[in-house]
Amino acid sequence: MSTSKEPTRVVPLLCRALHRIRSTPPRIIASPATQPRRAAVAIIIRICPSPAFESAPDVPSPSLTDFFQLDWVNAQGARPEILFLRRDRPGGPPHVAFPGGKTEEGDEGGLYTAMRQTWEEIGLDLAESAYTSVGQLDDREITTSLGKRLLMILSPFVFLQLTPHTTPVDPAQGTELHWVPITELLPRPVGDGPRWSTVTVDASSRVASRHSPILRLLVRALVGSMKFPALLISPTPSPSPLHTDEKAIDEKRARIEAAGAAPAPLTRKLSLQLLTRRSQNDDDALKLWGSPLA
Repeated sequence: MSTSKEPTRVVPLLCRALHRIRSTPPRIIASPATQPRRAAVAIIIRICPSPAFESAPDVPSPSLTDFFQLDWVNAQGARPEILFLRRDRPGGPPHVAFPGGKTEEGDEGGLYTAMRQTWEEIGLDLAESAYTSVGQLDDREITTSLGKRLLMILSPFVFLQLTPHTTPVDPAQGTELHWVPITELLPRPVGDGPRWSTVTVDASSRVASRHSPILRLLVRALVGSMKFPALLISPTPSPSPLHTDEKAIDEKRARIEAAGAAPAPLTRKLSLQLLTRRSQNDDDALKLWGSPLA
């Protein structure tokens, strides 16, 4: 679909979707006593203004309704985008995920976990006035062994960038930011139509315990591998921060720690590996599969 049609089709759809998320209570799953682990991710959405739209002033903290009435948001050529991270993984292929990670002792809740992990991993402060928390999606059970064993409860939180320009970020080593046009994820005629591929997974890793190597070899010989559908998205890595951006990020980190906004010094680190991965094949395309497609 041509870019000129995006403001008249995708932006209003996004507006309705975000208002529905804000007004709909999420389904909360309590952690069982046998598996208390929880995690949270941040689904961050922005609208990239049209290059032809010259004036795009920052309006201080507009409401969700007021935001979608701004001229630069509705200008022809404005492009809604969603943030994915590509993380390197030692000894294995990289994977694609939303910012986020495991809930740690001292976290005040899932929302705090998502915001803290985003700051630690990419240096993006979702507590700033440039962002608003839209709401929470339904909790999800993350399982393994074909759904037989619960790993953790995952809580997704949706954020919207309220300004036309993204604040400087400082991703951890081995982490890339990819702002993906939402139209790549939507079917025609609304979007460009998704491109599909597959991901091959060793069946023994899903059926047999990693502590049973003989059973794994037997399952691998009898069953082989499984294929899962994967959504292809084009890689659009963000540029590395400039020196001035790095200074601003260091100053921001110092202010947050001095104000006691975090229970411990905020250090960037690799966080939770999610079920969304990137394959080393298929050129450099990012492959989304697993829980984000469910």
